[in-house]
Amino acid sequence: MLFVLSAAAACGKGGASQELAAISPISLQSLAIDSGDAHGSVRTRPFTVQDNLTVDVVLNAVPPESAGQLQARFINLATGQVASSASEVVTTKEARLTLAPTGAREWEPGRYLLEVSVGDTLLTTRDIDINEPAPAH
Repeated sequence: MLFVLSAAAACGKGGASQELAAISPISLQSLAIDSGDAHGSVRTRPFTVQDNLTVDVVLNAVPPESAGQLQARFINLATGQVASSASEVVTTKEARLTLAPTGAREWEPGRYLLEVSVGDTLLTTRDIDINEPAPAH
């Protein structure tokens, strides 16, 4: 994984922890962002204009259906426009969302904001730079 952020999560054993998870707000336990080009090869940071981004999310609990879908939005900070988004109904604590340029073959170079949320609850944001690929030698 190219970029991993972990947050402390409460741990317990038995039914009490399951009951607590059922009534506790959903929170982010870890987030990893990988990149691959259109041919599926994994790239190292920095991310480039040809990369598709895979966002792996681990939550502290499975959100109830009423919480809404897990969503990832990738916003171009220069324009304020959503460059890509993905969402899915979460049935486990782990999910993978893929972000690819919308309406274009490549990202515009620049700084982007990744937002990850469940329904209306924002879980985290990350600034990500997208660069031109290094020239071939």
